[in-house]
Amino acid sequence: MKKTYRIFSLTVLAASLFTAGCSNDLLDCNPYDAMSSGVVWSNETNADQAVLGVYQAMMSSYIALIGGPSSNTTDSWSIESLGWTTDARATPAWATNNLTPTTSLVELYWKAHYEGIARANDCLVNLPNVPMDSGKKARLIAECKFLLAYYYYRLNAVFGGVPLYIGQTSAEDYKKERPTEEAVWRKIIDLLTDCINEPNLPNKYASGNNDYGRITKGAAYALRGKTYMWTKEWDLAELDFKNVKSCGYSLYQGDYKKLFKRENEQCDEMIFSAQCYNKLWLGNFTNFRFGSHVSYGWGWNSYYPNTDFVDSFEYADGRPFSWDDYFPADPENGIPAYSSMEPTQRRVYFLRNNMTASEISTHERWGVRMDLYLPDGNEERLAAAYETRDPRLMATIITPNSEFLGCVNDVENTYWMRTPYRGYAAPNYDIETDTKTLYLYLYRKFVAEGKEGMIDRDYSDIDVPLIRYADVLLCLAESINEQGRTSEAIPYINEVRKRAGVAELNTPGNPYVQVSGQDDLRKRIQKERRWELCGEAVTYFDEVRCRTLADYYGNGGGKKEWWGMVNTAYSWPEDDRFYRWPIPQSEIDQNSNLSQNPFYNE
Repeated sequence: MKKTYRIFSLTVLAASLFTAGCSNDLLDCNPYDAMSSGVVWSNETNADQAVLGVYQAMMSSYIALIGGPSSNTTDSWSIESLGWTTDARATPAWATNNLTPTTSLVELYWKAHYEGIARANDCLVNLPNVPMDSGKKARLIAECKFLLAYYYYRLNAVFGGVPLYIGQTSAEDYKKERPTEEAVWRKIIDLLTDCINEPNLPNKYASGNNDYGRITKGAAYALRGKTYMWTKEWDLAELDFKNVKSCGYSLYQGDYKKLFKRENEQCDEMIFSAQCYNKLWLGNFTNFRFGSHVSYGWGWNSYYPNTDFVDSFEYADGRPFSWDDYFPADPENGIPAYSSMEPTQRRVYFLRNNMTASEISTHERWGVRMDLYLPDGNEERLAAAYETRDPRLMATIITPNSEFLGCVNDVENTYWMRTPYRGYAAPNYDIETDTKTLYLYLYRKFVAEGKEGMIDRDYSDIDVPLIRYADVLLCLAESINEQGRTSEAIPYINEVRKRAGVAELNTPGNPYVQVSGQDDLRKRIQKERRWELCGEAVTYFDEVRCRTLADYYGNGGGKKEWWGMVNTAYSWPEDDRFYRWPIPQSEIDQNSNLSQNPFYNE
């Protein structure tokens, strides 16, 4: 009889474990159909596959992946779209003050993580009794403890105190009360400390190792350091992040854009990644969700870079970017500065060259300042506003009038991001999006260029980085700065900036990168993390921890076209309630001991 798991979310059964019908690749396996609990825990091979089931729980669009495959019509959410950097076509509920205990995201996020917790606990209970090599057994137990900590980390970050189920639980325990947020952080730290103290858990796996993708001490140090940041134990966080380097991890020194390609998915920068395969529910959906109609397989651009975020990228010399630098006021000719124009008027600066008379007439009716249009140089005039910026901008994002190597009907072609859109076929080769009437930025990051080894648009085999060394370096810098040692923190940020090709902080003679003090560096680190880690479902947790979401959602933020035209305005409640998600009502209905977070009982 098929074995199932009692999930601690009372409405869900955890998915099946995985059997010996797997290849050597982590997670590349098929669910069993007729294996009893006794058989699962009867030998080393089956037990090992059970542990892989704990890893496989990460392959949820609410944990490690961005969005879901096209067949998953219920999922239009991503943790990536909840922060500053990325917007979703399906507007997040709290962006318009509509987050409630019955919001589907809240319930599905809760269930996905507790499914992973259930799998981890089942392994922790049963692994000690499996007849197998004691060293490997200890390593597998450590891996499960890490994954248990990881799932709780992500729950505690958004709900602030969730029921703790560790190991064997009785039926009565299924209705536990919520502990404090602090108590959950302490338990996470305990679990990760056990991992770090386990001598059979390796510091790091080399690229190509059969066990690459499994948990390492380096990953445990990194996650424990991140946990200490939530508890503001900055000195302990600093030590943990420094130990990550001692485990053998380092910053990739090649081109930033190539870091996210297949050939570098096992480079020394990658500390913890979701292992992906060209198979249903084992692949990376990001190519589909970030891609456009001209990317491999006809993407949907469900998620795209936020315009305000794109405008935040500085010049390569560290100078703050301003559109007024390129489109200044000319009072004598009645031309206001870019920032003083109505968004509709300044659309003119983003138009393609050689527009037809009909296209020009249409834009004039819309109120666009077509008297400022350059028929033979409009694209070139705009290009400099992007080309002079932080190189990560154009490596990460498809900007107006820039090119992209796409693949339509299995044929590669170079396409261009232009407005007004004319068509993706010859002779225009315009990039077509799923939002043709809106002109939005698109991601290059994680999107296949041409065919690039793709088999199915929905299931890329390129791994999803969850923790990488650049993230650790910036966390280390923050931890040191929060202890008041600002000058000591700067070199760690500069490692990341140097690789990116931007001016290093405190460069002599450059006034734009001089750090004035602790608060100045704190804000610089927050911006650096957005530029470096956008699209990786990381920075939302930064915004919650640092309580910076209100700065974006409540300060004129929203879905905007390139020129700042607001499509959907965002808002933020004065009570800051959305820094804590509501506990799912479906869980409270079945567990009367669960208390609701403030403001959600109204």
